[in-house]
Amino acid sequence: MADRPTDEEILRAVRRVLELEDRHDRLAARVTELRVPADEAELAERDRTGDQMAKVAEALVIESIQALEEIGMVMAAQAVEAMAAAEGIPMDSGLPPHEEPPLF
Repeated sequence: MADRPTDEEILRAVRRVLELEDRHDRLAARVTELRVPADEAELAERDRTGDQMAKVAEALVIESIQALEEIGMVMAAQAVEAMAAAEGIPMDSGLPPHEEPPLF
């Protein structure tokens, strides 16, 4: 069995996932606020924000897989990867590891 990760390594991996969760939640809240856009500018903002939210969701799945692997939870990582493949989520989001897309 490989060495177990330290508490610090686990915390670091989980925090990366939580940061993306928070980012996704903020984007989702903004999309909800713009559910009924008042004008074309708000419609365009809603569309841009929705696109960013989808990118963050994909990055969240990929980051979750990476974090699970890093902390030694290989079977869980494989399960998430299988779900991602079934959903058609590309394993390469086009983002460098641990980088977030811009908020706006």
